[in-house]
Amino acid sequence: MSYFPNTTISGVQDEYGFELEYTPDGESRTVTPYRVVGATFEGASLDAIFWSTTGTSGTGTVTQTGGEAVFSTGAGVGTATLTSVRFARFIAGTSNVLRVGAKLNTTGFVDNTSLCGVYDGTDGAFFEIKDAVFNVVTSKGGTPTRVPNGTFNGNMGATVTLDTNYHVWEIYYNDKNVIFTMDGAVVHTVTASASTWSNKLTFPVKISTVNTAGVTVASFNIRSLTVNRLGSAANTPVSNQTNGQTAGKSLKIGPGVLHTFTLSGSTNNSAITLYDSTSATGTIIWQSTMAGGVFMTIDFKGISFVNGLYLVIATQNSNVTVVYE
Repeated sequence: MSYFPNTTISGVQDEYGFELEYTPDGESRTVTPYRVVGATFEGASLDAIFWSTTGTSGTGTVTQTGGEAVFSTGAGVGTATLTSVRFARFIAGTSNVLRVGAKLNTTGFVDNTSLCGVYDGTDGAFFEIKDAVFNVVTSKGGTPTRVPNGTFNGNMGATVTLDTNYHVWEIYYNDKNVIFTMDGAVVHTVTASASTWSNKLTFPVKISTVNTAGVTVASFNIRSLTVNRLGSAANTPVSNQTNGQTAGKSLKIGPGVLHTFTLSGSTNNSAITLYDSTSATGTIIWQSTMAGGVFMTIDFKGISFVNGLYLVIATQNSNVTVVYE
């Protein structure tokens, strides 16, 4: 007689077609979502630490009121844009999901394009209403691939009925699939079998409405906006040790996180700089001019960088170890 149940669940799928899996020891394989981009829209003004409206022009405005970000373009040429300052870093072996709670201008207008998604201007995935047509879009190298309403392959059918009520829009993406959903039901799935669907997988969030002619006022409201990683960001870090001086040393190309910086000896006036860059320009993560004989470790708490990690030791010698991933 066994006191342990022998229960087997095989081939169970949810409405997205995702399968339930177990470890060899019988535990259910689960992940905890980690928010990598997003902030609330509380208060009377957008938080510039998290959101940028650079590119808004003409009749376009982005305002924050009543817990919503409101995008509007008047009856004329204009652009209203909101882009996340932070990028949603993609880690191989996981998936990311954009989640947008919004009332979209689903009627649409000729000479108006509204979109929301993960997109940097050339690559990404987004929902779009262009010249009154609702599309789901993937873009690679500046070339968009549009799938219009009426040709979708999701479990909502080929055609999705839209309205101006609040809905939850999601985009699940990894290196193979992009799954567009509305209120938890699949609108359309893009499968990248023959070639990649994008040149990159680390994106900012972008939302915009653009008038190219004198059309009726267009607007929509966003209540929530996040990108979550479906899995831990923890990886095995690497380290780099540098002695003396260097005019520039590339530690990593592309996005990652910075863990610690250890100084195991310095000469007076040694100038040390860490850049979020692939060269000695751009955003400075940390910079200091050291006193002689200093020994210290700085814990950067896993802060993210987007473009790369670049080290400069100038003027005098130092011994530096950087731990990052």
